[in-house]
This record gives sequence, structure tokens and C-alpha cells, in this order.
Amino acid sequence: MSLFRAVRASTASLASARSYSTKAPAPRILITGSLGQIGTELSSLLRKKYGAENVIASDVRQPDQKLASEGPFRYVDVTDYNSISKVC
Repeated sequence: MSLFRAVRASTASLASARSYSTKAPAPRILITGSLGQIGTELSSLLRKKYGAENVIASDVRQPDQKLASEGPFRYVDVTDYNSISKVC
């Protein structure tokens, strides 16, 4: 199975998964590498499922205007602990 089909299959199953329970608070999710091919799709799906404010996209590059307007974005270098600790 190619990587594209594997990602497509896993995102399809995530999209069809039961909606998050409204009884419990939605989780806060940090996506590192969110400007890559998988990260952009994952950010979009998780923001639809858990709410835009609960999913923080991050990368070492600055996002384009469209992605920046969809929800929170932080510059995070995962090799720098201080960079991550400021977000979490």
C-alpha cells in the first residue's frame, strides 16, 4: 500500500469516527510539522472534530494566510525544549 493510500485510509476512518462526547471537555492537541502534506490534512480534520481553538498547528516555517486564519498556529522547533514548553 502506498503512503498516500495509507494516509487517505487513516484520515477517512478518522473522519467517520464517532464525534467526540460533549460531556467531556475536548482535548487540546498540538500538531508538529503541520505545514507538511500529512499535517495540513490532519489539522483540518482534527479542527472539524474537536474545534479550531483546541487544535494548535505548529511548524518551523510560517504558514500562509489561509492556514493561519483557520485556527491557532505557533512557531515551534521540536529540537528546542523551550520552544515546546512555551506552547504546552
